[in-house]
Amino acid sequence: MHSEPTPGGVRSRGSWGKRFVKDESGSTTVEAVLWMPFFMGLLALIVDASMLFNSQAQMLRFVQDANRAFSTGQLETTDQVGEILQARLAPLSERVTVDSLVDTTTVPSGIIRTTTSIPAADLNSIGLITALMTFDLSVTAQHYVEF
Repeated sequence: MHSEPTPGGVRSRGSWGKRFVKDESGSTTVEAVLWMPFFMGLLALIVDASMLFNSQAQMLRFVQDANRAFSTGQLETTDQVGEILQARLAPLSERVTVDSLVDTTTVPSGIIRTTTSIPAADLNSIGLITALMTFDLSVTAQHYVEF
């Protein structure tokens, strides 16, 4: 028994109820809602990993610049190298550690070797994966002393 449209174009109540029960147009919405937490977690992981890699690249650039300044004579002591790196890396973290030394045993003029370290938890932008942030992000660079 099919109901025919009324002159105004509206079907009777009986057919609307059957169509509502058989209609599957909203079923994909339920699946999308179930998968949404997984995709949001994946997005948070990607953002946090990107922030770590970006911070590591910045740290390496700053360490290389400071070592280059020392190796060309613009800075006179390794303490100055540490001070400059502390100032440049302060926006990333207040808990920056810098260890800089000049090795004269390998090369007579010397090699400056600087290691910086920042806790990864300070670089965590989203905060959903704090369990993975229990390590220190470290960068080491060395340059020949040229002066």
